Amino acid sequence: MTTWSLYMLLGITAASYFGAETQSSVNLNFADFTFGLDPSSTKGWILSLCKVASSIVVMFPALDTLSVFPLIANTLGNNLLATSSPAFPKWVLTRMQQNESRGPLSTSLTRLLPCQPRDVPTQLSSADEKRKLYERASKISTIFWRLVAAFPPLIGSIWATDL
Repeated sequence: MTTWSLYMLLGITAASYFGAETQSSVNLNFADFTFGLDPSSTKGWILSLCKVASSIVVMFPALDTLSVFPLIANTLGNNLLATSSPAFPKWVLTRMQQNESRGPLSTSLTRLLPCQPRDVPTQLSSADEKRKLYERASKISTIFWRLVAAFPPLIGSIWATDL
């Protein structure tokens, strides 16, 4: 069985049951759905159970999207980091050293992240110190690209109210 046949089966079933009033997002058809029960002759607790079940069906796509968004943003951010120039962390390292020479009040991305300008020596003394500083620059680069991946959908969701 292929995905196409499963979607066709679900689409035909939904269109047959809901008819011409089938909404484009099929889950919205289940708002206030009573599963064919007569509200006047059905016990209240059964109707409450039906309401809970229909609410779960209606809310599932939104909750599913919320749960998967961080995974997608992290993956896209990591892919953007991998496709960016290998010199990008070196550029960040250079900027960190320039910020240290300007003093502690300089404004930059490095002030918002775990690596503060006061932690960045202008002259690197040992190989271990260089490695640690490069690791910090790599972490800043990773966070930068993850933010680049995460913010456009969040900003776009402000204006896109009806998908």
